[in-house]
Amino acid sequence: MRGDSGFGREEIMAWCEGQPEVYYCLGLAKNAVLIEKLGLALADARARRCLSGGAQRAGDSGSLNIGRKGGWSRARRVIGKAEVMANGDTLASW
Repeated sequence: MRGDSGFGREEIMAWCEGQPEVYYCLGLAKNAVLIEKLGLALADARARRCLSGGAQRAGDSGSLNIGRKGGWSRARRVIGKAEVMANGDTLASW
Protein backbone atom coordinates (compact mmCIF):
# COMPACT_ATOMS: atom_id res chain seq x y z
CA MET A 1 0.00 0.00 0.00
CA ARG A 2 1.24 3.48 -0.80
CA GLY A 3 -0.18 6.77 0.39
CA ASP A 4 0.67 10.40 1.01
CA SER A 5 1.03 12.00 4.43
CA GLY A 6 -2.73 12.01 4.98
CA PHE A 7 -2.51 8.23 5.37
CA GLY A 8 0.56 8.20 7.66
CA ARG A 9 -1.50 7.55 10.79
CA GLU A 10 -0.99 5.08 13.61
CA GLU A 11 -4.23 3.22 12.92
CA ILE A 12 -3.38 2.61 9.25
CA MET A 13 0.24 1.64 9.98
CA ALA A 14 -0.84 -0.78 12.72
CA TRP A 15 -3.44 -2.34 10.42
CA CYS A 16 -0.84 -2.86 7.66
CA GLU A 17 1.59 -4.41 10.12
CA GLY A 18 -1.08 -6.82 11.34
CA GLN A 19 -1.82 -8.18 7.86
CA PRO A 20 0.24 -11.01 6.36
CA GLU A 21 2.13 -9.95 3.23
CA VAL A 22 0.96 -6.34 3.28
CA TYR A 23 3.81 -3.91 2.67
CA TYR A 24 3.35 -0.19 2.98
CA CYS A 25 5.04 3.11 2.26
CA LEU A 26 3.25 6.15 3.66
CA GLY A 27 4.26 9.78 3.70
CA LEU A 28 4.55 11.41 7.10
CA ALA A 29 3.51 14.91 8.09
CA LYS A 30 6.39 17.17 9.11
CA ASN A 31 6.81 17.29 12.88
CA ALA A 32 9.40 18.28 15.48
CA VAL A 33 10.91 14.78 15.74
CA LEU A 34 11.45 14.45 11.97
CA ILE A 35 12.82 17.99 11.69
CA GLU A 36 15.34 17.21 14.45
CA LYS A 37 16.34 13.87 12.90
CA LEU A 38 16.82 15.42 9.43
CA GLY A 39 18.67 18.50 10.72
CA LEU A 40 22.14 17.20 9.82
CA ALA A 41 21.06 16.18 6.31
CA LEU A 42 19.57 19.64 5.74
CA ALA A 43 22.72 21.36 7.05
CA ASP A 44 24.82 19.19 4.73
CA ALA A 45 22.66 20.11 1.72
CA ARG A 46 22.88 23.82 2.61
CA ALA A 47 26.69 23.64 2.84
CA ARG A 48 26.95 21.84 -0.51
CA ARG A 49 24.68 24.42 -2.13
CA CYS A 50 26.89 27.22 -0.84
CA LEU A 51 29.96 25.52 -2.31
CA SER A 52 28.45 24.54 -5.65
CA GLY A 53 25.90 27.32 -6.18
CA GLY A 54 23.27 24.86 -7.42
CA ALA A 55 20.30 23.05 -5.93
CA GLN A 56 21.23 20.18 -3.64
CA ARG A 57 19.44 17.14 -2.29
CA ALA A 58 20.58 15.24 0.75
CA GLY A 59 18.96 12.47 2.71
CA ASP A 60 19.59 9.63 5.04
CA SER A 61 20.91 6.89 2.78
CA GLY A 62 19.50 4.24 5.06
CA SER A 63 16.77 4.97 7.52
CA LEU A 64 15.90 6.76 10.71
CA ASN A 65 14.55 4.84 13.65
CA ILE A 66 11.67 6.83 15.07
CA GLY A 67 10.42 5.68 18.45
CA ARG A 68 7.09 5.94 20.18
CA LYS A 69 7.03 9.75 20.35
CA GLY A 70 3.92 11.26 18.91
CA GLY A 71 1.59 8.42 19.82
CA TRP A 72 3.04 5.55 17.82
CA SER A 73 2.55 2.12 19.37
CA ARG A 74 6.03 0.98 18.31
CA ALA A 75 9.27 2.17 16.72
CA ARG A 76 9.26 2.34 12.92
CA ARG A 77 11.78 2.82 10.13
CA VAL A 78 11.50 6.17 8.34
CA ILE A 79 13.28 7.33 5.18
CA GLY A 80 14.07 11.05 5.13
CA LYS A 81 15.00 13.57 2.45
CA ALA A 82 16.26 17.14 2.76
CA GLU A 83 16.36 19.48 -0.25
CA VAL A 84 17.80 22.94 -0.67
CA MET A 85 16.40 24.50 -3.82
CA ALA A 86 16.32 28.04 -5.23
CA ASN A 87 12.78 28.53 -3.91
CA GLY A 88 13.56 27.23 -0.39
CA ASP A 89 14.33 24.22 1.78
CA THR A 90 12.07 21.18 2.05
CA LEU A 91 11.99 18.10 4.23
CA ALA A 92 10.11 14.92 3.34
CA SER A 93 9.79 11.55 5.00
CA TRP A 94 8.26 8.17 4.32
